[in-house]
Amino acid sequence: MAKAKYEEWILEEGLLKIQGWARDGLTEEQIAHNMGIAVSTLGNWKKSHLEILEALKKGKEVVDIQVENALLKRALGYEFVEVTKERMSSESQKKRHDGQSKLTEKQWATCIDYFDSSCCYCGKSGKLTKDHLQPLKQKGELEIANVVPACASCNSSKKDNQWLSWFQKQEFYTQDKAKLK
Repeated sequence: MAKAKYEEWILEEGLLKIQGWARDGLTEEQIAHNMGIAVSTLGNWKKSHLEILEALKKGKEVVDIQVENALLKRALGYEFVEVTKERMSSESQKKRHDGQSKLTEKQWATCIDYFDSSCCYCGKSGKLTKDHLQPLKQKGELEIANVVPACASCNSSKKDNQWLSWFQKQEFYTQDKAKLK
């Protein structure tokens, strides 16, 4: 790879890239990597080329203000509940959840990762569905604390039963697995 030269980074396009990376929250190590230089080289360029230093400062200002605002809101006790509309595959799902979900796509992905992309009950991998630990008919909600990944077989077998009473009757039941939920 050709050695990066500071001349390309003090042009408008290069400075905008640097500013954007800083605004996106990248560390100086990550920015240096993106530029194809060592962190020490970036440090030297900041000292000898004020344009680069200013681009980093401008980008970081935006992030700093966002962090300050978030910290202030948290210190003052500001709270909010994130409500997202989730894509639902069937009309019956839409009706059961009123088209609303407290479960974000990111939370669902984290939940699937936690269970190694497998059914939390039997351990099979493949297409996973959202199973409600407390059934919707019993005031359960579509939120991260009430949802686990389950294969279609386990989910349909469990129906509207409480998860633990159903799970204990299954041949794949173990106490260790029950503690994970």
